[in-house]
Amino acid sequence: MRAILLSLILVSMIIPMAWAEEGYPAVTSSVVDGINPTTCWSTGQLQAQIEKCQAYGLNYQTYVYSIKSETGIISTCKRVECSQKQACPSEEALELASKKCSSAGLETTYYTDAAQCQQVYCASPKNTCPSKEDNLIRIKGCVVQGLSYSYSMDSDGCPVVSCLKNECTSSTSLADAEKKCHESKGKPYAYQDASGCNQIGCNYPSACTSTSALESKIKSCKSEGLSYETYVKDDGCKEVYCRGQVEKEKVSCEKRVSEDNCIQIKCTDGYYFNSCVQAKVCQAYECKTFKDAQGCMVKSCTDGSESITCPQKGNEVECKVITNDNGCEVKECSDGQRYEYCPVTYPECKTTTDESGCKYKVCVDPKTGEKTTSTSYCPEKESSKPVQCKVYTAEGSNVKVCDNGFKVVYEELTNCVATTSDGATKKCSIKNSPSVEYLVYVDNGYNEIECLANLEEQTTICTANMEKERGAANVTTKAPATVDNPAQSEKPSESFWTFLSRLFGGQ
Repeated sequence: MRAILLSLILVSMIIPMAWAEEGYPAVTSSVVDGINPTTCWSTGQLQAQIEKCQAYGLNYQTYVYSIKSETGIISTCKRVECSQKQACPSEEALELASKKCSSAGLETTYYTDAAQCQQVYCASPKNTCPSKEDNLIRIKGCVVQGLSYSYSMDSDGCPVVSCLKNECTSSTSLADAEKKCHESKGKPYAYQDASGCNQIGCNYPSACTSTSALESKIKSCKSEGLSYETYVKDDGCKEVYCRGQVEKEKVSCEKRVSEDNCIQIKCTDGYYFNSCVQAKVCQAYECKTFKDAQGCMVKSCTDGSESITCPQKGNEVECKVITNDNGCEVKECSDGQRYEYCPVTYPECKTTTDESGCKYKVCVDPKTGEKTTSTSYCPEKESSKPVQCKVYTAEGSNVKVCDNGFKVVYEELTNCVATTSDGATKKCSIKNSPSVEYLVYVDNGYNEIECLANLEEQTTICTANMEKERGAANVTTKAPATVDNPAQSEKPSESFWTFLSRLFGGQ
């Protein structure tokens, strides 16, 4: 330790002596007290001293001081002084800092400081946007590397900072661009890009979108419940594009496991879930009416209520049923009541699999005999990219549509139950779609993932790609989950539920 201190003292003594021999005044405490020297250093002298600091492996600091001439004029000058370089943190220290980030539930981010040392700071988790302090640290990292920076919005709608390379277009290339614009009968104009570099654009007035077309695009954005933004393209023309709906404030949730192994989830938006309480969440209220053996009309509802209405003797109602030309059954009664029922014909469909593993659905219209074929699933079309979804209102109903084929109209959900044996937190039937069920799972970030399970085709489409991990309440977004049961002795529906129980928490 003494040897290291002695070497540092010798270096600090040798450097000023070497500079003085080459014509540069030695840096002492008198440099910044405004007394000595009596003249300011030039830009070349400042740069030369900076290079010498770097040549000796030292940092440097710039000081500002004032000098007073013989005539009494006060001038402000700059001077450079070398400073010892602090030791960079060891790998053990960086690893310890990373563990502290993880224990606090934060992400570990590495960056290079002004002394070219690798440092660690704890960033917010993935499911939250970077804080203002996080972005300031990233901006500092760009500046240290001599780069400019820009703000952009990521897929979660969060503002992020990106470093930009300062590689501006040469003046020769700018002149060529201006010449080509003239040759193509355009009007060149100059502008600065995000890096602050000069660029040449070419405006073709006749090729710009008309004002009426822009207004039409704005109306289209509004009709889909989206906001819009007007911007100027490189050719100087105005354009409009729709922006996604503004995401709601993110909700944080806390998960606990009680002594009796009950999973409890409590969120800041008021949501509460207890796996041991079979509450009839979203239970639909339905009633059925039928006639008993005595001719009485019985109305029985899911809430347990029941009403019975029996006709009085002597007031019996007689009814007859006929079939009209449209194939509808018409029931006319002596009390003036008239009922009409038109049977709905559904196409007969079969699912087949070809040699490439693609599943095709072939349907035949029983009336016309017309066949329609659609591809429901192909292995080679699987993708790990995130599923993109949007929600909009159509004819008074809330609709959610994703780019992987997922589509649900929430007003069509019925018979919903919570915490099912399939590992889902909610399962609903869909009106007019008896072979499809709507399920909701919770991933390890407490985000809801919605799925549509087709019992007939034995396929599952979700709002996020899924992979089983430690049960139904821990679903990650990696690979698509699609049913692919081998031939078994089970019935098709039994095979499908066996698959779901294994996929979401089964052994």
